[in-house]
Parts: sequence; structure tokens; C-alpha cells
Amino acid sequence: MDHGMSRIGGETTPSPIRLFAHDKDPNVGDLLSKDVVGWVARGPWVRASVSDCNLIAIGSIYPWLKRSWRRRLRVVHVWGSGMLQYYDGQAADSRIVVHAARGPLTAMAMRRSPRALGDPGVLADRTFGVSRAEGWASARPGLILHLHQHQHMPQADIDRLSEIYEVIDMRTHDVRGTLERIAGCSAIYSSSLHGLVMADAVGVPNALVAPYGGEAPSGKPLFKYYDYALSVDRTLGAPAKVADLVAGPPPLPPQADPARLEAVKDALIRSFPFEVADAAAATVARPHPATASAA
Repeated sequence: MDHGMSRIGGETTPSPIRLFAHDKDPNVGDLLSKDVVGWVARGPWVRASVSDCNLIAIGSIYPWLKRSWRRRLRVVHVWGSGMLQYYDGQAADSRIVVHAARGPLTAMAMRRSPRALGDPGVLADRTFGVSRAEGWASARPGLILHLHQHQHMPQADIDRLSEIYEVIDMRTHDVRGTLERIAGCSAIYSSSLHGLVMADAVGVPNALVAPYGGEAPSGKPLFKYYDYALSVDRTLGAPAKVADLVAGPPPLPPQADPARLEAVKDALIRSFPFEVADAAAATVARPHPATASAA
């Protein structure tokens, strides 16, 4: 039961961070939110519902706040969240404080000017201390399918693809292990946005694969992919079709500049709402070890 408390060093202390993450089903990308927030905040947090949280981070979950406005009593801080598509008419609300948005398209739809743009998932490498594996050049490319593709694609098709690619299933609780598998690939082809973000985090070149079975199916545009790509100044290019991957890995599009990625990571850390830590602010607000050396 969530009592808003957490145990640190054997002592029970208040947990000022009440984090909402979409974790109903195992999904590495959504679970990553908890790990990254815990690493950046360096303080306790507890899981909270969307109507009772005071922080949301990784995922296309910003629109969920609108559903809970009438029930909301707390101010909620937004750090790197995004949208699945453009929702016009996002009314301003003093109970929502946006510190960072996943990309400029989300920021425009929010009608906000956040301090930073980027998906906090790019901090996965710093969170877990994982970097690109040695011997990656001779490794196989990796393939990460969108959750819906994994659910509906015939196993025989997945088996054919696994002869060429290291097929990485994001439907797991093992976030570190998944990141390590991504880091060990020569390249990543992904229809999962989380897969692209985590590949960028560890410096593995990557390309977008058409999600949901097509480039822009009804109700499922590529908004979130281009939103993120714009935040790191990269070009995704036209997505490859899963059916075409059996012929071999397609050419990779231009990648994000490593220096730009590091700048985005640092900006995201600086934009984190450390004030949410309330009683722990004296500890949390100190320069983060990831940026203190660069100051």
C-alpha cells in the first residue's frame, strides 16, 4: 500500500515525489521512467495514480493529465513527457508545471515554453552506467518491434527476422538487461520509440521501422517519433517496413550528433523539478554528479 513513505538506510522518511508511470503491462520504456527519475532525483519516490501524482516523465502520457483535471488536487510537474499526436486546445492550467517536453511538437501543443526538450530516456546510459559494448562492429543488428507488432505478428515471421537480427522484446521488467542488449548491437532498427531513444542513449546508430504495420495508420501518426527526433536535431527519414527487413538491414539515416545528445542530457538534468523533493530539497538540489564536473 502506498503511504507516501519510503525506507532509506533503515529509516522511514517522507516520499515527496509521487510519480505516475504507465506500467500496467511490462514495458521497458515505461518502466525506465522510474529508474531515471530515481537516479536524477537521488531521493525517494512512490508510485501514484495520474490523479494523485505530482510528477510525470517518460512516455506519451501528458494527455492523461487532462482526463484527471476535475479530480486533481495536487500540482503536477511535467518532465520530458509527450503526446501520441497533436491535441489542439490544451488549456493552460496552473496545476500543471512543464519543466521539459519530449520535443518541440509536444511543447507547441502544450502551448508552453519548457526549459528543456528531450526524452529523459536518453539518460539511460548514465542511470545504469551502460555504454556501447566492445566488439559491437562485428555484432548483429538489433530489431525492436512495437508492442502491438509483437502481439499480432505470426511467430514464424519473427523467427525469420531473428535469423538476421537480434530481436529484442521490450515486454519485460529487465530494463538494464535490455539496455545492455541494445548496447551490444551493431545497429538498432526499431518501431518502438523507446528503442530509438535507448539506442541514442548508448550511442548505437538506429533507424525507424514503420510501427503498427504501416507508415501512418489511421489514428496512429508518427508524431511522437518526429517530436523526439527534432529534440536531438536528427533526421529519421522514411521508416522501413517490417516486410522489407527480411532482405537485410537497410541503410541507416543520419544520426544525432553525440555532442548534441550530451547537451540534451545535461539540459534535462538541469530542468528536473528538484523542488518536488520538498523536505529532501537540501540534499537533492546539490549539483548532480553528472554535470558538476562540467560546471
